Amino acid sequence: MNCRRSATVTVSTFRYLFKLILYRLLVSLVTIGLAVAIILPLISYVIHSEELKTLLTTGKDLFSNLFTGKDLSPFSEKLVAGVGDLWLLIVSKKINLAFVFLGIIVMVFANIFLRGLASYVYGIAVNDYMSTLSDFGFFHCFFRNLKSACLYQLVYALIKMVYYVVAVALLFFLFTEMLATISLVAFPITYLFAVLVFALFHTLFCGMLPATVVGEKRVGDAFKISLRQVKNKKRFGSVFASQIYFIVCSTVLVSAFGLFTFGLGFFVMPIVCNMWEVSLSFAHYYAFNDKKFYLHYDNIVVPKALRKEESLLNQMEL
Repeated sequence: MNCRRSATVTVSTFRYLFKLILYRLLVSLVTIGLAVAIILPLISYVIHSEELKTLLTTGKDLFSNLFTGKDLSPFSEKLVAGVGDLWLLIVSKKINLAFVFLGIIVMVFANIFLRGLASYVYGIAVNDYMSTLSDFGFFHCFFRNLKSACLYQLVYALIKMVYYVVAVALLFFLFTEMLATISLVAFPITYLFAVLVFALFHTLFCGMLPATVVGEKRVGDAFKISLRQVKNKKRFGSVFASQIYFIVCSTVLVSAFGLFTFGLGFFVMPIVCNMWEVSLSFAHYYAFNDKKFYLHYDNIVVPKALRKEESLLNQMEL
């Protein structure tokens, strides 16, 4: 139910999409700039190395065999060996590995942090729409709330980066192990595990942003509220199921629009899906805290706890 409602809210706030696209372009340029300035000079030899070319060729052959239905089990050892050879190449060079990893961490964190600032401001827009049907200038609100957005993102972006790095590493290990034994079936099983792992993250932390924006809580308190929000088994199951549905639908939307728009959808649709993700978190927060909210100017969602009160008020003679 909340998935459908949040999708409606997302469509109703589509006027912010163009500004979010512009902002994401700026973030992409900053990330590329950081990569060129910090990482590229240190690992330029890796980019032109035979080890990297071999690894990329292995990946290309893997996907070619995937679509032709050939045996994929030999690629497990090739992938592991390719990553190992690339690592040995990096270690063999007399460079400061700590500085390289620090540069990568800074680049990844900066990307997550900057993208999250727009999500924070869009969350304010969603809250204003759901509560009062109001709207505002996106970039005016961005700079007005920049301090609170930065404080929130310092915590959330760090949590997200650590979780995602660990999750991707575990999923890669799982994929390579299964590829050697069950070949083609490794792809859907790995995807299934990826959906569950990332759905768990969004389930546990989907209440942080609404608690900060709606409840005006500090980031630490918002973190605790988000965890308490899904402490109940029924609520956890509801949010977890909606996050699984959201991730699967997002995968389909990004893939479909990306293929049929000659790649443009791979840039635009993730932004739309991020808007949906933010709207979904607010829909859950409003529902769990018994708050009324608008879907349209003539469509108000009233929680069960308030319906009896609303009925009595309608019967009163004013």
